[in-house]
Amino acid sequence: MIATAKTQVEPGIYRSMPDHEYRAIDALSNSDLTAWAKGEQDKGIDPRNAVFGTASHGIVLEPEVARQKLVCLEPKQKRSSYEGPEDMWVLTNSDYQKLMGCFESMKAHPQGGKLLDYARDNRDRCEVALVWICPTTGLKMKAKVDLLSDEWLYDLKTTQSDPDSFGYAIAAYLYLVQAAHYLIGAKECGLDVKGFRFACQCKRKDKGYPFWIHEVTPELLSAGIKMREVLVSLYARFGGVA
Repeated sequence: MIATAKTQVEPGIYRSMPDHEYRAIDALSNSDLTAWAKGEQDKGIDPRNAVFGTASHGIVLEPEVARQKLVCLEPKQKRSSYEGPEDMWVLTNSDYQKLMGCFESMKAHPQGGKLLDYARDNRDRCEVALVWICPTTGLKMKAKVDLLSDEWLYDLKTTQSDPDSFGYAIAAYLYLVQAAHYLIGAKECGLDVKGFRFACQCKRKDKGYPFWIHEVTPELLSAGIKMREVLVSLYARFGGVA
């Protein structure tokens, strides 16, 4: 499927969907919902963070694509000096070192290493797009699961937080709403999973680029479901107008 702006997609499960196709689907995502709630729907994503996140997902979920698209600049070389194709994942030398530090830490972690192996052996379970109709509001919704196992939905996070401070990120970025949104989407699409986990990569060299798995507890999930219900109701009522 080649997506264009405002692509109409039927509810269902779409496996191994490229990010540009997912973003073009005319449906409400968790990012859309939480950005609207914070009044940030017109706020652009920092290009440096966006490229780093794309590259981080790529080397885990699309290693063959990463080998073709990842570009590491020379030390002290600025991004503005790059003159190659625009669709490449161009990282400064320092960001590339962070990226590889995160990746090596994930590979060395017992659970992280297993996730990497699972992703490589089950490509149809990477980047799985879910599209469904909200039974309460009738809104078309979407979510993109980084990795789908037999029991869990996994979302890969690159963060400045370490395991001790990740709770702040959960609160600041409404990650509990994300967990609720994804699990509700999985249920509506007929998937039977146990729960939601964040696979976290800390970008901080001074912390040793720690990797860890954060499982969303039933208590947090319950709170996320309630918060999401309120946000979806308000969004539906006011038509997404800030």
